This record gives sequence, structure tokens and C-alpha cells, in this order.
Amino acid sequence: MKTNKAVPEGTGTLKKALGFTSLFAVAIGAVTSQSSFVSLLNGTGLGGSAFFVALFLAFLLALCYCFSFLELSLMMPKAGGLGTYTAVSAGRFISIGVVLGGYVAVVPFAGPAEMMLLERIVDMVYPGKRHRHRFRLV
Repeated sequence: MKTNKAVPEGTGTLKKALGFTSLFAVAIGAVTSQSSFVSLLNGTGLGGSAFFVALFLAFLLALCYCFSFLELSLMMPKAGGLGTYTAVSAGRFISIGVVLGGYVAVVPFAGPAEMMLLERIVDMVYPGKRHRHRFRLV
């Protein structure tokens, strides 16, 4: 059985697992995810108070799955993620499919979402220009 490197045997305390490179990667991820913040502010500007209702409902859904992962991590206190929890409940083969599906399901929506955001920004920067055909995907 593979042991967890974050928890030394017999100590019961966690050791430092994140170094400079890991934290640097997190910082780069925060900078590159700024398009989600632009989308959030864009939705607020377009939807007004109705957008906040949708945002609150999304918050409730996120709270539900956060509590689900919290409960799972308390039942299985070792380093892991969705694959670990699925492997325990449904087996290793299904766990591989779920984790790969979780990564692959996002890919078809990333490109069109970024293109719609780009089109929106170009419309705001250059209003009234004939550029709409350049950013169409279909």
C-alpha cells in the first residue's frame, strides 16, 4: 500500500508539502483566470439584480458540493481528490473514467467561451466597427 508523503508515519502532524514552485504555479493560475472575473463583471453589468439571483443559486450549489467533499475528506483522511473518493465508492475503473471525464467535459466549452468574451470586449472597445465576422466559430 502506498503511503502518503504529506503525513509522516506515526507523527499525526502534517509536514510542509507546497514549495515555491507550487505556490508560483498557483499565482500564475490566478493571473490567467482573470477572464472569469471579467465575465462575472460583464454579467453583473448586463443582468443587474437578476444576475445576483443566479449567482446566489450557483453559490448554493457550490456550497453543497463543498460540504460533500468535506464529508468525504473526513471519512477518508488522506491526500487525494475526486479519483480517490470515486475509487472507494465505485472502483478504480469507474474512477479513471470519472476523472478523465471531468477534465475532458470542460474542453469543448473553453474555446467558445473565450471567443465570446473576446468578441464582447472588441465590441466595447471598437463600437460600430465591422468586425463581428472575424470571431464567429460557426
